[in-house]
Amino acid sequence: MNLYGVPRSTMDVYIVLAMDQGNLRAFLDMAKLMNMQPVAPVSVTDLLNPVVRKSWVKDKNMVVFGLRPADPSAPTVDVLIDPPLDIEAALKRVKPQTIGNCRVFLASLEDLIILKEKTGRAQDQADIEHLKRLITKP
Repeated sequence: MNLYGVPRSTMDVYIVLAMDQGNLRAFLDMAKLMNMQPVAPVSVTDLLNPVVRKSWVKDKNMVVFGLRPADPSAPTVDVLIDPPLDIEAALKRVKPQTIGNCRVFLASLEDLIILKEKTGRAQDQADIEHLKRLITKP
């Protein structure tokens, strides 16, 4: 939201990953290099197990798998564990942006709305209104 110009007090980073084993392993290797630990009392490798992820969603109403960096001032990284998007189609709609010397790929405004519609949280409903205004902005 912040990167689209909608101010939010949270600095957490939400990411959508292709949930295939190769991509998840690469992500977990990066998390290990950055010394990130799960927010929940689980093993970081549990993210690799699709049965466990389904159980988190069904039994715990879990939406994200949070990883906390060693530096307490750094943002938490929240991985959406069951995003309601076709990942291949969403990747075609990403908005590349450079932040400092880092290239990032933002979800399209439309995909961000879809992601926020599924949460049911009041803040996300307010965010949807902001995002819709950005879409209709000339």
